[in-house]
Amino acid sequence: MTEDVKNQPSDGEQNPGTNQDDVKDKGSKTFTQEELGKKLSEERKKAREQYEKDLDDRIAKERERWEKEAKMTEEQKAAEAQKEQKEALDKREREITLRERKAEALEALAEKHIPASFADYIIDADADKMSANIEKLEKTWGDELQKAVKEAAAGTTPEDKAKNPGAGKSSATSSNVFRGNGVAAF
Repeated sequence: MTEDVKNQPSDGEQNPGTNQDDVKDKGSKTFTQEELGKKLSEERKKAREQYEKDLDDRIAKERERWEKEAKMTEEQKAAEAQKEQKEALDKREREITLRERKAEALEALAEKHIPASFADYIIDADADKMSANIEKLEKTWGDELQKAVKEAAAGTTPEDKAKNPGAGKSSATSSNVFRGNGVAAF
């Protein structure tokens, strides 16, 4: 078991080209079975300790909340429940508002021919701020699109054939077609 894991064949085949010197040259470390087992048990121990710590924290918070509720009067309990309900309702309302704003943003982006993938960047709970974001994006998108089109179309402009009628044409009356004896050569 003290044999290197790296040197053990994977499919029952021998790996004669792999030895410890090759592995050391590459800068990687090989582990024995014992070292690997020790490392794994250390990691498991760390994970178990973290889990137990988190569990203890949650239990302490719940115990604290329970003790606090036990000391409350009925009126205080009702007020606390009402406060929690209001917080939950406000959270739900924010979620619904953001969903509605996203739908509005997608519609506005489609009208302006801007990709819908930008919707997440402009959504805001405030409708006026979202409209301003859309306008900024539209301007930026248009400017950048225009730059890209100009860059893609950059190059030499084609010659105006109206100014030079003989350029690019081959006709039988052209001087380069006739030979010295007056016979046309095609």
